[in-house]
Amino acid sequence: MKKQFIKPPFLSTSFSESGEKAKERFANILSTNAKKLGAGLIALGAVTAFAAGALVACKSEEPPTSTHGQAAESENNIEPSEFDSLDKAISAAIISGSGSYADTEFWSSGQIILRDDVREHPTDGKKRHTVYAITSIGGYSFINGKFVKDSGSGAIPMKFEVTETPEGSFIMEGISTPEDGSYYLPSIKEMFPPNLWDEAIDSQDKYGELMEQEFSHARNYVESIGRDAEVCSYADLDTVLPDMSAEASNRLLEIKKDGEYWKYPDFIGTQEYLEDGGRFVYETSWDGNVTGGTLTCTKYDGDGALAEKHVFEIDGAEVFESRFEIYAHDGTVHSTVYDRSEAPKEPRKLK
Repeated sequence: MKKQFIKPPFLSTSFSESGEKAKERFANILSTNAKKLGAGLIALGAVTAFAAGALVACKSEEPPTSTHGQAAESENNIEPSEFDSLDKAISAAIISGSGSYADTEFWSSGQIILRDDVREHPTDGKKRHTVYAITSIGGYSFINGKFVKDSGSGAIPMKFEVTETPEGSFIMEGISTPEDGSYYLPSIKEMFPPNLWDEAIDSQDKYGELMEQEFSHARNYVESIGRDAEVCSYADLDTVLPDMSAEASNRLLEIKKDGEYWKYPDFIGTQEYLEDGGRFVYETSWDGNVTGGTLTCTKYDGDGALAEKHVFEIDGAEVFESRFEIYAHDGTVHSTVYDRSEAPKEPRKLK
């Protein structure tokens, strides 16, 4: 079986930048050289060769430990190539392509090791591990006050090649994952030994266990930052959409996609992001009905102080921004008011 990079899982959300950056990051994990310093923090994610972006910084002061998976354990600006346990080496390999997903605060992984074949080299004292596992990845964000898995994967069969040194370091040498479409079953049978075929093919049966691992790590992270929030999947989150017309809703989606309004939730409620070392809350509120109304998008800092506000007037299918405000640190407000004819036709790039 030719070594591959993992393809974006079926629950993945958005992608960014080029695959070459993912290859570069993954090269650090596969390196057999000494530990390297790099520009990115390893965050929990899914390895991908064709879709990548900036890694998300997420650090728990006391990362959880588990024989089946764990949260990231890494210092800022360090991408280690050697790890002190097999579990951490596998987690870091799952981690290395988290930038292929949408922006999120914390990455958590799950892994169930089906078998670990170990061979000891006769001369160098190193051990070679071939590990067959079912894995998952989840990106978590604060949404409506809950810590929610809003991107990630289902259960993915993976094979890992790991070298264990006599000093007890574990170095990831290679990863294989199934191919897509009609090649999925044949590639699993090529990757896995026959007595593991059924478990690999039926990997989704283990998704519940993987989610419990992810949730456990996510809860530890929430506790480590001094928050008290329920951890759940997006499917368990109750959200309410503004009851505007479909045409107006589609127009707002176009505006958000093309501009920098995309962080404001489509539903009525809040979503939080870490930006420039601080926490910001993006809130969407709605006052109206299917014939029209006012949609307000408000950004707050972590202390609840206003940062910016956008007010959109909805009239049937028509959408225009009637007011735009930026709140400076000195308390001054820079406000722009538009009438319908002056409202900007294209989204602004906000600084």
